[in-house]
Amino acid sequence: MDFLPIYTILSQLRVWTFERLGIVMSEGFRVLIVDDNGDDIVMLQRAFARGTPGVPLQVARSGKQALEYLKGAGEFADRTAFPLPRLMILDLKMPGIDGFEIISWVRNESDCRELPIVILSSSNDPTDMGRAHKLGANAYHVKPNDPHALVGMVEGLRSYWVDQDHER
Repeated sequence: MDFLPIYTILSQLRVWTFERLGIVMSEGFRVLIVDDNGDDIVMLQRAFARGTPGVPLQVARSGKQALEYLKGAGEFADRTAFPLPRLMILDLKMPGIDGFEIISWVRNESDCRELPIVILSSSNDPTDMGRAHKLGANAYHVKPNDPHALVGMVEGLRSYWVDQDHER
């Protein structure tokens, strides 16, 4: 007999309870995921669905698309349909405009300078970590290989950035 891990059961119970009570957990909270790797995007979407159900996710598959979203340009001009995120999860290593350039733009040139930026990268190079923090990233996580660890990370992000509503 296969048993579900306890956090899966609790997560499903939490979703059911909130849905039954009509509580919207994600009100005003939107996450922008910026990653060029389709497999990583799917894993992150699944982790959010399990760990923080109901959180609206927007995906940018390149640095260029992320900047367009944040600027409200092109296909993202309608801020009702594409509101600014309350959290950005950003990969560093992307072709063209990379994560470092996005951090720099957000912190120095954008209208969303206070946007929390969480790096989720396959790189555990201390140079990349230091550079990301120096440019203004709020947190740095190495992409876990274990989907359960990714769910735990997502739950921690929600707890830290939303439930406790930290200063940005």
